Amino acid sequence: IPLRLVGSEMCIRDRAISGVLKYTTVDLNENELGAYTDFVLNMGVTKYRRSTLLRILNSGDHIGACKQLLRWVYADGEKYQGLINRREKGYALCMKPSENS
Repeated sequence: IPLRLVGSEMCIRDRAISGVLKYTTVDLNENELGAYTDFVLNMGVTKYRRSTLLRILNSGDHIGACKQLLRWVYADGEKYQGLINRREKGYALCMKPSENS
């Protein structure tokens, strides 16, 4: 992989992390941060900022917010298996206790 591509991907990831942290008002463990960062990378920070997921998370309901990830499986009004798979992985990561908590 060219070094420039790796650097570019890291910059995109860093911006996604920054977006998650900017709009999240509760503490996240590293697994939650990873799951929500993946969500922002896939859906964009604007959808994260306006989502029920974020409202639930910021109310302190971490489990409810993780469950919201499973709802984001539609594109153009159709359910996509690729999105189902991605969200299930995100949900599993989100629900996994952090080794540092």
